[in-house]
Amino acid sequence: MKVGLRPSIAKRLWLALLLACVLVWGAIYTLGHWMVYAEESGSFDREMLALAQGVTRLTEAATDDEGRLVAMLEGLGAKIASDSEVLGYPEGFLAFIVLDSQGRLLARAGAGPKQVPDGPDGYANLAGAQTYRAYRTQSADGRYRIVVTQSTRSRRLNFDSVMISREGLLQPLLVAFPLVLLPVWLSVHSGLRPLRRLSSELAQRRPGDLAPLRVTARYAELEPLVRELNTTLARLHALLQRERSFLADAAHELRTPLAVISAQRDRWIHSSSAEERHRATQRLDQGIARAGRLVGQLLALARLDAEGPHEAASVDLADIARDSLAIQAAEARSRGIELSYRGPDQAPCRGPQQAFESIIDNLVSNAVRYGRVGGRVELQLERQAGRMRLEVRDDGPGIAPALQDRLFERFVRGAHDGQNGSGLGLAIVRSAARRIDADIELGAGIDGRGVAFCLQWALPSDPSTPA
Repeated sequence: MKVGLRPSIAKRLWLALLLACVLVWGAIYTLGHWMVYAEESGSFDREMLALAQGVTRLTEAATDDEGRLVAMLEGLGAKIASDSEVLGYPEGFLAFIVLDSQGRLLARAGAGPKQVPDGPDGYANLAGAQTYRAYRTQSADGRYRIVVTQSTRSRRLNFDSVMISREGLLQPLLVAFPLVLLPVWLSVHSGLRPLRRLSSELAQRRPGDLAPLRVTARYAELEPLVRELNTTLARLHALLQRERSFLADAAHELRTPLAVISAQRDRWIHSSSAEERHRATQRLDQGIARAGRLVGQLLALARLDAEGPHEAASVDLADIARDSLAIQAAEARSRGIELSYRGPDQAPCRGPQQAFESIIDNLVSNAVRYGRVGGRVELQLERQAGRMRLEVRDDGPGIAPALQDRLFERFVRGAHDGQNGSGLGLAIVRSAARRIDADIELGAGIDGRGVAFCLQWALPSDPSTPA
């Protein structure tokens, strides 16, 4: 039961076909209604006009013989009654009366109104217990008054008998409908065969098989689907390869601090003096700090890569920048580095706070750790024409040109004396920059020395954010 109720393309096509048939039938019914009911030009009014003209010709054929005229009119009435019976016309569909110049009734045929009020020649609608459509005229010599009528009810019954009765137009349509549905069903079944073939290939694949689909997209409707599926599979393959490489590199990087921790633990246990234990303790602390920093960076990178669409929040970039400089102040003092901030007191922005913090913290931390001893590190914020510009620059040794192309890859490290980094800081910056759709550029540092990292991104419109 549930299978029959499930949505499907075939059912959708069937429903569209049925709806199209109903709409076509409705259009035919509406067009037919207008064609037969249109005043003066419709079929019903033209039938009344034709009968009135026939009666007029009879009055002209028997100009001086009133008895002969009455006989001919009675014969015409009998013909109308016979035709109505044979053709199945409803009662009151065609009727006429003929009056002489004094208003005396000469002849009557059909089920018309008992009395017809006098009025001008032409078409008119007669109200009463039963409504009628009437056509008034007179003979060429003016001796006879002719009135042809049709009841509104008979018109409706006659039209419905043609359009919606079993004996009318509806019956052949109902008979032909199944004959039309058979080729349509075959067309739908054949048209959906490429989709079934595509589904079959996907179902037969082994888990982890991300090779491109082998289905030939010969059809214009199927080609975009196959192309996008192959693009998605290629992206998944690249992502899995990148994650495998990441896990291998992470395991290798963690092995070094863990080995240091293990070695210093053994040295501390077997130390024979307080000085040796002190040196072992210091190196053990350094190994633990390095391992903790590496694990924290790995978690930050994984979190940035895995997060879906962020929910924007109001943040102050100036506060984040000052907090980051304050956190790095102790290490900067130990290396004699001067930290400075250039920018507004407040820099409101909307976006993921975690991404902004990751960018600023890692850029400032890298500048302090790898900058020149006794040098300078400067952080600048600037708002320009709906865009925010963040720049961190130093006057250190800079980055070798050969390394700049791979600078933002994971576990890529430069040659820096006395500093053992993990190579993840700039990879985190790149992932966070993607979260805010920021562009990253490298430039010259302070006074042409060192390096500058510049990020720019568009500021989202926010009525609460001052311009």
